[in-house]
Amino acid sequence: MTNEVLTSIGNGLLYASSIMLFVVIVYYHLTARWWATGEGRHIMAWTAVTWAIMAYLTAYALGWFHTDVRLGLRCLIFAAFLWLAIWRFVLIARAQRLGQAAGRDPDEPAIHVTIHGDEGFVKSNAELNDQDQPPHPSLGPTT
Repeated sequence: MTNEVLTSIGNGLLYASSIMLFVVIVYYHLTARWWATGEGRHIMAWTAVTWAIMAYLTAYALGWFHTDVRLGLRCLIFAAFLWLAIWRFVLIARAQRLGQAAGRDPDEPAIHVTIHGDEGFVKSNAELNDQDQPPHPSLGPTT
């Protein structure tokens, strides 16, 4: 394949990814109480910043930026991404610490994600192990 073909394919995937992330943000905002938990707020913020990166790359690929604007947005977007990466580390470290304090095996993940048919949902370890414990409220609907 030539460089032009690969560039066109890459740009098409970039544009489609940017649009899909925007759809995810709108859908999540309209259908979930994401603001009710720290984890939900983190998922929304992470998705929004990931979309901002994709939108930035899309605008750059289309030649829509002047240098000063582009450099300012780049700094802002990547500062937000760094902040979210730190936030994600804190959430993971907290979950691990709480799990160890509760006596959970350190090699066992704190949360398992399972998708059943068309109605994807998250189950906690307790549910997966058929224990009679309620799931964490931030895990969303379970059946």
